Amino acid sequence: MSTETPSYLYWVGGGLGAVTLSAVSATVMWFAEKKIPSVKTIGRDLILGAILFFLLLQLLPESTMSLVTSILAVATAQNEIVGSFYGNPTPGNPISAIVEDMELRLGVPNF
Repeated sequence: MSTETPSYLYWVGGGLGAVTLSAVSATVMWFAEKKIPSVKTIGRDLILGAILFFLLLQLLPESTMSLVTSILAVATAQNEIVGSFYGNPTPGNPISAIVEDMELRLGVPNF
């Protein structure tokens, strides 16, 4: 874990990977096999999704964290747009500050 990346981004990324894999698996099971996914299957896919995210994080650390911060920035922007539409805008978010402070790194990655 690097010192410049907040630790909660790792857990958010693992959660996003888990939910994504289980949602895709449940959708495929529902439409292709015409079966309702069981709790055991969804739990297994949640665990596998988190494991796959952390394996991908070991192979492509900068790209994976860039993807997670981009997803969170889009969610934050969407939240601010909806909040301003309903008259209660949310204050600035630290995620947008992380995305703005990203820099281009050239050369060999630091492992």
